[in-house]
Amino acid sequence: MTKKRSLDYIQERRTIMFDYLASNGIVLDGLKAPNMKEIENRLEGYRFNAFQFWEINNVHDMRLVKGIVERRILAKNFTNNNFRDYSNQYDSVCNQFRNKYYDNIDNTVFSFLALFTLAWKCSFDFFYEIAEVMENSKVSEIPDMQRRLEAFCGTPQIDSLLVQISPNLVNERISIDSRMLIQRRKNIKDIVTEPKGDIFEAEMRRFAEGLVIVAKMLTNMTYRKIPIREWFIQNTIMEDWTTVFLEYNVFQVFISEKKWTNKKIRFVRNMYEKISFDYKNPYFRS
Repeated sequence: MTKKRSLDYIQERRTIMFDYLASNGIVLDGLKAPNMKEIENRLEGYRFNAFQFWEINNVHDMRLVKGIVERRILAKNFTNNNFRDYSNQYDSVCNQFRNKYYDNIDNTVFSFLALFTLAWKCSFDFFYEIAEVMENSKVSEIPDMQRRLEAFCGTPQIDSLLVQISPNLVNERISIDSRMLIQRRKNIKDIVTEPKGDIFEAEMRRFAEGLVIVAKMLTNMTYRKIPIREWFIQNTIMEDWTTVFLEYNVFQVFISEKKWTNKKIRFVRNMYEKISFDYKNPYFRS
């Protein structure tokens, strides 16, 4: 029953996100609940793989996830000690995955995907690094903060310049999750210190076009006349993935020993205030 409640909790928010995106012309059918009305579907079950099952349990077990999703960490009665407790649990879980990272192929793949998912969806370590630069640079407010954070860790809507070169490939506004976790860290100091103007606008444009190229490769690229995703499924094994994962090393984005000052906590909470999705009032915030 605990797992069923977690699943219902997740699906309720996926449905809210689906309706919100659809109202903005973005239809992601993957967010919709599977059809379980027919008895055959019920008997077959949801068929979660091990990683999906971990995600469902993690939403229940990791307090930081719900704290961000429900915007609980922004509440006035959410103390700095509460924040530190949530952070410590998050770090403990991520450290467990990091310690298993080199054990064997299964643990490498699973640990990579777990940390990548947490870092992409929560951006907790990324925000910590930004807050640290803010404190060290004596910066109390990031210029154009919401727009900058959305560009590097949100879901920006991009009108690509590539339309001028290849209008058949890029002929519409693209909405894509910003998942270049390693690359975005190179921009942290500029996010904090660079004033509004053409210099940083050009940097954000370069990053956005990189997102577009990745997205279009995934959806349009073929290899030997086979869509790249299909070719990947048919022709790669976990050993191949492990080689890439170890080279990429997503754990370099994880800050295992965070030193939270009250100021850093305030900075990070302000960032979530600007960029976190409000499931209770999605249309109001839009």
